[in-house]
Amino acid sequence: MWSDIETSKDLLGYLVHASLLKDVVTNEKNLPITIGLYGDWGCGKSSILKILKEKLEKDNDCVVVYFDGWSFESFDDAKMALIQVPAAP
Repeated sequence: MWSDIETSKDLLGYLVHASLLKDVVTNEKNLPITIGLYGDWGCGKSSILKILKEKLEKDNDCVVVYFDGWSFESFDDAKMALIQVPAAP
């Protein structure tokens, strides 16, 4: 049985999508940019984001802020949840 935990291992063949997203978000002609990633629950959206995060972190010019919205679903204001998250060591 498959786990429903996101992974940076490309178990679903989504590396091509993560690479495309990396090209889009790192192209200065597109900045500023907001990307929406839509799909059914469990289809691999979070895994695509984990793969993208690893690809972006390899670039020296990128700072990645990964926010797990599920961890803060009980917060009324997601914006404040993001601001109040302590920095990772």
